[in-house]
Amino acid sequence: MPYKNKAIALSLFSGIGGFEIGMAKCGFEFAKTLEWDEKCCETLNANKRNLGTDEDNIRPIDITKLNPKDFYDGEVDYIVGGPPCQSFSAAGRRAGGVAGTSDMRGILFEYYCKYVNYFKPKAFVFENVRGILSANKGKDFELITESFRNVGYRLY
Repeated sequence: MPYKNKAIALSLFSGIGGFEIGMAKCGFEFAKTLEWDEKCCETLNANKRNLGTDEDNIRPIDITKLNPKDFYDGEVDYIVGGPPCQSFSAAGRRAGGVAGTSDMRGILFEYYCKYVNYFKPKAFVFENVRGILSANKGKDFELITESFRNVGYRLY
């Protein structure tokens, strides 16, 4: 059960928990963690005491198949996460071009935005890579920022 004196957060696209460990040290408590990769979930479970969560068993979850209300049923102060970056990264360019939002991984931000819209947190941290700013001549980043503006937020 979340502590009343801590900021309650959700973690989306958690990876191995870098954000969560840092934010837990700053007083955040993670009510729920969403990650689809099984190996990452194993790492998250092994590091739970450092993650600022009381979550029993972090299991792989596909964000594209889960409604926010079915993920968590409480109030949220913050959402944090880093949707996949391969579609926007320098490594993607070296591999033949940046797919950007024409790649399934490049549109997963839409699901992040859906969760932000549902929970209406005070703020959120959306992390990605430098290449997101220039993917498809800036049009992808424009689409992402517009999506968050449409649900009442701005990106800084």
